[in-house]
This record gives sequence, structure tokens and C-alpha cells, in this order.
Amino acid sequence: MSEQNIKYAQEILTQLVAQGMQECVVCPGARSAPIVALLSKAKGLKVYSHFEERSAAFFALGRMKVSGKPVAVITTSGTAAAELLPATIEAYYSGLPLVVLTADRPKHFRGTGSPQTIDQLSFFKAYVELQYDLEPGNQFSFSSWTKQFPLQVNVCFSEPLLKGEVDTYIFEAPKQNQEKQSQLSMQKQDERKNISHDEAKNIFLDFLSRVKRPLVIVSALPAESIASVRRFCFLLNAPVYLEASSGLRADAKLSLCELKSGERILKEVNPDAVIRIGTVPTTRFWRDLELGLKNLPVFSLSEHPFTGLARESTLLCGNFVQLLKDLRFDSCAQNFSELFERDESKAKACEALLKTFPQSEPALMASLSQHIPDGSQVYVGNSLPIRMWDFVATREKNFGQVFSNRGANGIDGQLSSFYGCSSPEKENWAILGDLTSMYDLAAPYILPQLPAVKTRLVVMNNQGGKIFTRMFKNAAFENRHHFGFEHVAKQWNMDYISCNIIPETFPDAQHLLIELQPDEVETAQFWEAYSELWG
Repeated sequence: MSEQNIKYAQEILTQLVAQGMQECVVCPGARSAPIVALLSKAKGLKVYSHFEERSAAFFALGRMKVSGKPVAVITTSGTAAAELLPATIEAYYSGLPLVVLTADRPKHFRGTGSPQTIDQLSFFKAYVELQYDLEPGNQFSFSSWTKQFPLQVNVCFSEPLLKGEVDTYIFEAPKQNQEKQSQLSMQKQDERKNISHDEAKNIFLDFLSRVKRPLVIVSALPAESIASVRRFCFLLNAPVYLEASSGLRADAKLSLCELKSGERILKEVNPDAVIRIGTVPTTRFWRDLELGLKNLPVFSLSEHPFTGLARESTLLCGNFVQLLKDLRFDSCAQNFSELFERDESKAKACEALLKTFPQSEPALMASLSQHIPDGSQVYVGNSLPIRMWDFVATREKNFGQVFSNRGANGIDGQLSSFYGCSSPEKENWAILGDLTSMYDLAAPYILPQLPAVKTRLVVMNNQGGKIFTRMFKNAAFENRHHFGFEHVAKQWNMDYISCNIIPETFPDAQHLLIELQPDEVETAQFWEAYSELWG
């Protein structure tokens, strides 16, 4: 049986490699022994190891964000498999091809209460494109997997699991290039249908011909679409709100049509339609489209099949690069000069407030963005730091696409995803909240396996979940605490500094934890003064 287990594990991994998988994260356990042993001797695959399944899966999400290729996470049976669910949900709503490779006990143990035996399929069912429940001897093929959503491969191994040494096995990557599918679909309310390129173009042009004062919101984009989105926004010449994840905030070509004073100005655009390009936006304005603006027409272009709204809107889903390149349309004839003058005035007033309250959270975020080296890779999480970065981060430096996990908007796994995104070719910066960081303290375990990577973890420690302070004005929502992060840095062999003003220079360490300690009073005063700006 042990030899059969190894051969079957080899067959599964070979087919996954044929689907483009080049990396995997192993969480070793007894039931997954055939896969673990095989990978320990394998060549042609990059193999990471982690003791914590949840962190491992979110690390895999980070790897997929930068590579665009499937990454597998391998676990043993039982609750170890369940730990992958949060990252699988995030991958589903982010359109990432996570491979959930769960080892299992033989099927006849199910429902018996036998140790480390649970139903490992039902809780993943809603969040994977395909599920395979296999045991040695079963025939299978992953060729129908589109890689638009996660894949679960549950494989049942019988004992003896492993016997003797495992031979070295070389996995060979497929020679053909796997290009993204160009098929477009249109979704309106609950109805979705595939349409041709020309149909999609005509539908979008018809929408553009009927609107006079559109607002464009650009969120996270595939890297290959940035140039075509830039061209579209420039030619349309309508007000554009660029989230940092778009990779376009530092774009000089769009400077004249970009709204820069923050999301509050969006309520003053008075648009007759909203055009969303990219993933579901972070801005609060998007949620307002469900409430007071629920009758405003919304047209979305996205690679992901989610409208992001529980009301009528139109979504063109798929690879929209060529669509935008082929569009021929008239620029907006509306005069937006008054809007942009007001936007500029508010932006300057906000800059003055940042100087007046230099130890407030927004001021620290603005100053930090100015001190991060140009060209660095930036990851932000979770909700409050993301919105604050979009609000005050400098546009004078090019950080490219700012990464975040905004599929399901959960707090978990943010630090692990940052390490997964990190590049050996850049300085890597993460800006996280204190509770977000505390939620993923096992993440730095992976750092010794990233010897060429340089990281800066910035923890904005406001001693609780302050996104709820202004929302509910009730301390019961905040999870207040008085913990610091110096011992976290020490545990994981990071250098450490604590500050309430951004220093001119930072220690030249491989891994640095920067604990920012904003002034709670100044932060409250900033937001009060900012609210007064808008009347």
C-alpha cells in the first residue's frame, strides 16, 4: 500500500504541475506522509514548510498574487484541513487558483468519530470550482479546471502510509504558455451569459452614450490591464477615483482627472452613473450605492464575476484589456472645473490638518508613505489602514500596485499574505493594524525560508479596533488592549523600533518591525477638524 500511496501522490502532483503549479506549502502530518515524503525529495517545485495551516494558506495567497499561478497547500486530516477555509474563501472572492490538497483517512471511517476523521469536503464546497474525493486507483483529470477559483483535492491514504526511502522525482513544468481566457460574460441582476467581444463592446458603448456625468472608480487591476485602463480614463476625461491597489495613483497622465481629497468628495460629484473597473472597491462610497444612491446606474468591468452590489447593475466579466483598447468614444463634454477646484481646495486643507496634528494616525500614515523608498512594494491591511493609505499616501512616489486582501475583507492572514507577496528584488513594506498583526503572529515562521527578502513590518498600534470608534462610539466594539510588539520582534529575530513620529531613516536590517504609536487625542482632533471642512 505504501508504494501505491507514493505513486498516487506523484500522479496528483504531476497533474497539478501540468496546470501551472510551481510552488506548494507543506504542513506536515502523518496522513499526508506520502505527499510530504515525495516533496522532500522532489525537484522542479519550490516547496515551503509551515507548522500553522491557516498562515500557510494565506502565505500561498500572497505567492499567487505575484505569480498568477496555482499554489498548493498540503495538510493532514482532521481540523488541519478546516484551517484552510478562511484563505479558501478569500481566494474564491479574489479569483485566485489556490489548490487545497487535503490528506484524509479512508472513506469508510467517515461518520464514525474515529480520531482525525471529519467531513473534509462539505465546508469547502461553496468556495471551490471543483472538488475531487480520491483514493489510490481512482482515475482523475484536472484539465477542466479554469483556475478562476480554488480547487480541492481530497486524497484518502490507507496504512501503511510510508515505508522505506522515497526516490528523487523531477517534476517538469508544461512547455505551453497558459494564457488567460478572453471569453467575456455579462451579468445583470442574477442572469449571466457569455457574449462575444463585439457584443461586449457595443453594450459598453451604448452605456457610455447615455451618460453625461460619470464617476469612474478604479480598484485592483491585473498588471496587464493597467495601460488600457489608463488610456480609457484619460480619453473619457471624467472624474476618477483611484484606489492605491489600481497601481495608477502616481500616474502623471491621470493627474488632471483624479480626485485627490479623499472619498468624501465623491458625494459631491453628483454623477449620473458609476463605472467601476477592477475588483470590488474599498471606498465607503461603494456601499452607499446600496443606500441613498441605489438608483444610480452602475457598470462594472472586472476579471471577477462579482457585481459587489445586492441590487441591479451591469457587469462585464473577463479579460477586458482588448475591449478597452478597441473602444472608440467621445470624451465627456461636461465641465468639471468647479468640482476639481473644490477637490484641490479640500486636499490642501487636509494637508494643513496633517501638519497641525503630526502625531495623529492620518499624519503618521502620510509621513510614512513619504519615507518609504520609491519603488518599494507595499502591502496594507486591514480596513482602516487601507482606507487611510488611500486617503493620505503620497502621490509623489511610485509604489506600483499596493497589495491587500479584499476578497472577503477578513482580518485574518494579512501578515502571511504580505510575506507571500514579498519580492527579493524590492524593499517590502507592510502597514497593518495592531489587532490584524496579533491575529497572525505565527506568520514570521516562514522568514528563514525567504533568505533574499527584506521586510519592514509597520504596526499602527492604536491599542484596539479603532475603525469602530467613529462608527459606533462605543468602546465595547474596540477590543482595547495595552500590548506592545517588541517581544514579537525578539521572538522572530527582527530588529525593532518604536516611534510616534516617523524618523528620517530606518535601521538597515533584513527584517524590521516598526511600532507606530499614534496620539489618540490628536487623532480624534484631526477627524473632528476634517469633518468640519465638509460642513
